[in-house]
Amino acid sequence: MSKTAGSRVQREAERRARRARRKRFRKLRRYILAVGVSALGLLIIVGLVIPSLPSPERSVRDSGHGPGTVVDDLGRGHFPLGSPAPAGYYNSVPPTSGTHAPGWTRCGLHSEQIADEIQVHNLEHGFVLMQYNPNDLLIRDNLVGIAEQLPGWPNYYVVAPNSAIEKPIALTAWARTQFLDTVDENVIRAFAEAYRGLGPELGAPGCEPGNAMESR
Repeated sequence: MSKTAGSRVQREAERRARRARRKRFRKLRRYILAVGVSALGLLIIVGLVIPSLPSPERSVRDSGHGPGTVVDDLGRGHFPLGSPAPAGYYNSVPPTSGTHAPGWTRCGLHSEQIADEIQVHNLEHGFVLMQYNPNDLLIRDNLVGIAEQLPGWPNYYVVAPNSAIEKPIALTAWARTQFLDTVDENVIRAFAEAYRGLGPELGAPGCEPGNAMESR
């Protein structure tokens, strides 16, 4: 083989080697990019999900400490489907424990008052209810603004009017109440973060957030 032919063969071999290296590099780059995107997606999902989960180690039933006032636990049970709670059955207004309806209401914002026996079922699953006097729209708007900034909102939260409460705002969790004359963000946040997810029955029902002030 002549020197010219040999050089041509060598150059062709070098070109093939360079093309092969570029191809391997492109495949490696695509792989690294895919892994990076997947990792970023996982981090985003974790960042969204973790704040919405309650801490399983805490239990509102195990300690008398924490925000609010302890209310005697009336136990748990279900009224027959469609049967309301008897008048005067619950030991607080709003109620915090006791026999309740088989069904529960969705989380988030409501524009209509929620029946006592339904409230208790949500509390049993670890919900925190924030209820306001329906005659004070400023209180309502301020309360909603704070609620929407709580960790994990709207999971495990309900905001609704209640014409039966004697104070402008009533916060309830299982066997726990707190009443407010004004909107106090620090108190509301402390109560919500202390008792969210701490009902006696683990695992909240499904939560489909509704539109602002829309009742199910």
